[in-house]
Amino acid sequence: MSRTRTTSDWAPTTFHGDLRTAVEQLKAEPGDEVQVHGSPSLVNQLAALDLVDEYRLAIFPVVLGAGIRLFPEGQVPRGLELVSSRTSDSGVLLTTYRSAGEPAVGAFPGPS
Repeated sequence: MSRTRTTSDWAPTTFHGDLRTAVEQLKAEPGDEVQVHGSPSLVNQLAALDLVDEYRLAIFPVVLGAGIRLFPEGQVPRGLELVSSRTSDSGVLLTTYRSAGEPAVGAFPGPS
């Protein structure tokens, strides 16, 4: 999807004016799912509009100390429910979370 371009040589490119309308139209079309890869800006715009059903996160065993935050300051708080997780042979944690609405307020249990 693009808000700034009007042409593309890549066939799956979609141009839109209103993000909510464009995503709702995509979701209404036949197919399994709509995915976003490597665009934290778009993911945050979708999350702010409550259009993210599921997050698939790969957590790598490396501490870099800096970088783009997945959930920046000012993001609407959201609860997440763990759907699945597994660890790759190289130690990458592969997780799937579903949006669970507003986060529960209170103490969270420690690791089990």
